[in-house]
This record gives sequence, C-alpha cells and structure tokens, in this order.
Amino acid sequence: TLFRPAVTFETGCFIEDHGFEAVPLYPGVPERPGVHEPVKPGRPSREINISVRIAGVACGMGEIGWSKVFIHPKFGPRVRLGTILTDAELEPDPLVKSGTLCNRCMRCVPDCPGGAIPKRGERPPIRIQIEDQTYEWGDVQMGRCTLTHHGMNWEASPFLKKSFPGMRLNVRE
Repeated sequence: TLFRPAVTFETGCFIEDHGFEAVPLYPGVPERPGVHEPVKPGRPSREINISVRIAGVACGMGEIGWSKVFIHPKFGPRVRLGTILTDAELEPDPLVKSGTLCNRCMRCVPDCPGGAIPKRGERPPIRIQIEDQTYEWGDVQMGRCTLTHHGMNWEASPFLKKSFPGMRLNVRE
C-alpha cells in the first residue's frame, strides 16, 4: 500500500529536481495559527493550511458532494488528495460543472452514522464561487463527523463496544 504523505513528499522532490519550489502540506486541520516567518520574503508562512477539497475543485479534479466528501469523475469518493505549493506553471483542467457528480439525492444524510450531514434547509449550505460556477455543500457538523470517523461513535464502531462496553458516547448529542 502507498502512504499518501510519502507520495506527496516524493512528488515535491521531483518538482524541486526540475528547478521549481515545492512545499508539501500536511492535509490535517491546523492545531494553532501560524507563528513562524515565511522561509522567503513574499512567500506564505510554513504553517499555511488550505482546503485541499476546494483546491481540488479549483484545479478541475472534481467537486465536493453534499456530505463534504470530494468526488472525482472516475474514482468517485475513493480518492485522497495531497497538496503541494509550487511556483511551477501548471495547466488546470476545466472545472467540473457544479452538480455533475453529486446530484443532491440526500441519501448521505440518513446514512451518516453520526448524524453530521444536515438535511437540505436545516442549516444554510456552504457556498463558494470559482469562475462562473457556484459550488455548495452541507454545513457538516465536523465534531460529530470526526468522532465517528475516528471510532468514537457507539453506533458505528464495533471496537468501542467490545473494548469499552460501558461507554455510550452519544455523538449526535
């Protein structure tokens, strides 16, 4: 199996070997705001964090579904994105038309074991504009999503029930 950060690092090295700057970024959420000076004048701080999903949309790689999952035209939601900041001039793919890959059927809403994905109209959606396209997705409750994804949801994790039989963390509350 491939370890995605290693592939991102190797790709950054490849870019640098061809004479360009390359800064691989960690895909996680920042723990605190940046405190260090940029490595070079006019460059971002080394602690910068961008939304890899929005960057993927802006590069024409796919769109963000209602559940906030990035969807690729060929591989669907089964992709992991990495980010490299570079000064190499790269040609973006054409934007994927909004609503092409996720038709907003809302099946994800009742299927989410953490109840993190809102129904349409429950909360205002997140909207961004890129060129002439407006993309939107549900304002996912990330606390519920993160707890469920990392196995702390009693409803979704068989391991939690086995290892901590008395613990009944209600993620939905």
